[in-house]
Amino acid sequence: VEFQEQLIKECFAEISRQLQDAGAGSLSVRYDVGVSMNQRVTFTAKDETLDKVLDVMLSKNGLGYIALIFGLGSLWYLLEAFLGGKRPRATGPLIAHGVVLAMALWLFRMSDSATSFGCFLTGGGLIAVMSLRKLARTSVAVHLVVGVVLIVVVYGLVLNPGAGLIEAMGRESTLTGRTAIWNQVLSMTVDPLFGAGYESFWLGKRLEKIWQTNWELAPNQAHNGYLEIFLNLGWVGVALLVFVMAWGYRSVVRALRWDPEAARLKLAFFVVAAIYNLTEHAFRDLHPVWIAFLLAVVVVPEPSRRVKPFDESGAFRPAGKGEQSGLPVRA
Repeated sequence: VEFQEQLIKECFAEISRQLQDAGAGSLSVRYDVGVSMNQRVTFTAKDETLDKVLDVMLSKNGLGYIALIFGLGSLWYLLEAFLGGKRPRATGPLIAHGVVLAMALWLFRMSDSATSFGCFLTGGGLIAVMSLRKLARTSVAVHLVVGVVLIVVVYGLVLNPGAGLIEAMGRESTLTGRTAIWNQVLSMTVDPLFGAGYESFWLGKRLEKIWQTNWELAPNQAHNGYLEIFLNLGWVGVALLVFVMAWGYRSVVRALRWDPEAARLKLAFFVVAAIYNLTEHAFRDLHPVWIAFLLAVVVVPEPSRRVKPFDESGAFRPAGKGEQSGLPVRA
């Protein structure tokens, strides 16, 4: 451990020196234990792009969800290429996605982000299962598969953390201090209907009180996106989120019938985002997992089939149901 800390210090010292030489900012490191057992790193960067890059580089959770999103996308492409069997894929993109997938797996190992890696395995398994065409086209079967996955995860992570699911991922049954934070924030008084206000719970005296009892963790979020929405927006916010998720899930399941390839990835992103939000506050602002979720639930209308306005005999053929005539439209 001492060798690793010394190596990290030397690496960050070199990065800081290069930043200062380039006049781009500075970097400093302090070793505190956080909720995710990270090395706490503070930095300042004059360039906004550099600031965002450093934010991802210096956070194992940030690195984990970036690897999750890109790795899942590449895994989907490779599974479609080898299991789809519809059309051959070019060799170049296959190699590129294979490299991205290998890099994502390596980053999972280096970052030790159990949440992201667990979500990656879940999403990859869903994509593989939904490759069975008969199953994917049966709504009841899809609901059953997704329901079983979510029930198992919610039971193992939230309802009964001691069931063994968390230990199987190499973490403590307390979710590295998260359960203590959940109990504490739930005991604090907020308006149950409207909450404390948008992004207002972790401010003022409430934050001081939480930090007095959890000074080692020093949390600034509940590490549960659904609980975070309740604390900030109350049951109104929770109801709006449930509506968006229910409506989005319906569109994803319907898409499995007419665009099964893309819908498999959308379903994986939907389920992954729902699970990831159980231990991290991901449904907010420009969080990549939130963006992936929104892209998954976006409804793209089924393309209508264009037909020739005349049949082989030259007679006019009117467009049928679900078809669009090929006749030109006058301005």
